[in-house]
Amino acid sequence: ECVQCRAFGTGEKKDTCERDCSYFNLIKVKDRDKLPQPVQAFPLMHCKERDANDCWFYYTYAVNNTEKEVHVVETLECPAGPDIIPIVAGVVTGIVLIGLALLLIWKLLMIIHDRREFAKFEKEKMNAKWDT
Repeated sequence: ECVQCRAFGTGEKKDTCERDCSYFNLIKVKDRDKLPQPVQAFPLMHCKERDANDCWFYYTYAVNNTEKEVHVVETLECPAGPDIIPIVAGVVTGIVLIGLALLLIWKLLMIIHDRREFAKFEKEKMNAKWDT
């Protein structure tokens, strides 16, 4: 919470940030590649946290003698929302194709039924000629 409030001015401690979170030095970097890497001299923790808006922020935490240093990537990584147009187009296309398939099946069944009825009619017509 302290890293989030000091770096971005958000989070649970944004109101009490100055009082509660002044115990470390904050250094902002451009991107994740610029974060310091662990070396043998002092331990370093790589951290990845999510804020209330589902955005990720990355930082490292290091204790060098008695000094605490936090390097923070200055940009948040927020997930992109879903692309609505392909979803709507896919649903509409699916409904239209299912409707067309049902119409074609119904038409095929009607053609088969009509041919049977016509064959039955022709057979009865031939039988009627012989009866007379």
